[in-house]
Amino acid sequence: MKTTVKEIRKSNLKLLIKRVGTQRALAEICGLAPAHVSQMVTNNRSMGDEVARRIEDALSLGHGWMDNDATLPTNTESMSKEELLYLKMLSKLPAASKQEVYDLIDKEYLKIKTGEMLK
Repeated sequence: MKTTVKEIRKSNLKLLIKRVGTQRALAEICGLAPAHVSQMVTNNRSMGDEVARRIEDALSLGHGWMDNDATLPTNTESMSKEELLYLKMLSKLPAASKQEVYDLIDKEYLKIKTGEMLK
């Protein structure tokens, strides 16, 4: 279990790298040097508040997202009925199918963030 902000930020960083594809891609999106991202992943450098906020801003994650365990279930109180239905349907898919859905959503989101048009 991740207990410190440092551990949570590293876990979330790895999650974001997986979502965008590579460390280099994340670095480019967030305006960081690829070496900086690599050093944070390998524990050769800590992620400070400024870098955490920079990543959150670049990916429109909301202030403090990097400091909270992104692997925990999210609060569904503010979700619409349609969103809850999609979440319920997604939860019933086999793991491989879920990953395909996540990958598709991540690719489309990245296109939006980088200014590409949805196809």
